[in-house]
Amino acid sequence: MGGLNLFFSVIFGGWILSSTVLLTIVGSLAIFWLDAHYLQLDLVVQLSQAQIWHNYLQIWRYLFWFPQRWLHLDNFHSSVQGLEHFHEVQLLIGAVVILWFITTIILLVLVIKHQLSKVLVTQQFFLGGLLWLPLVILACALIDFEDLFIGFHHLLFRNNYWIFDALKDPVINMLPDTFFWHCFIVAAVIFELLTLILWWTAKRKKKANPNAIS
Repeated sequence: MGGLNLFFSVIFGGWILSSTVLLTIVGSLAIFWLDAHYLQLDLVVQLSQAQIWHNYLQIWRYLFWFPQRWLHLDNFHSSVQGLEHFHEVQLLIGAVVILWFITTIILLVLVIKHQLSKVLVTQQFFLGGLLWLPLVILACALIDFEDLFIGFHHLLFRNNYWIFDALKDPVINMLPDTFFWHCFIVAAVIFELLTLILWWTAKRKKKANPNAIS
């Protein structure tokens, strides 16, 4: 039973994480649009708001259009290292999409077999602990977001291509740290809400069935 509980902890954790990433990327459309106007990015990159939005959509579509090997932007030139970094991000998102499909299918099987509630009850302690994760990371970000941001990149990437030179990859001027900070906040909120919903559901189910295994 312990091994099975661990398996489902991985499944729920993977589903929450992948759902958070994908929902944040979708939400980044609204975040970028607001930031582009609030931060007056048109004055920074010397392009119109319409052109800035068009180029961000090109990035956004590229990240999900896996057959496209290299990113092309209409209003920005890119270095080989910059293009490689975008491709690495695309590959990571591809892995997240695969993780989301696998975990979602497993959870749907549990729904079809009417086992989801039973399994969810066994995950109450795990989900309760998971609730603290975004709070701890958010606290670290509030102390020093730059160090957290750098550490995040060192964890995910084996090279330093993510360190953009604005002369070689001017698109970085369109993607300020403030934008990523806002995306991070949204991701933390989404992660917390998804985990809280599952934890509350598990708690409610266990209360209805006190003999359930936890």
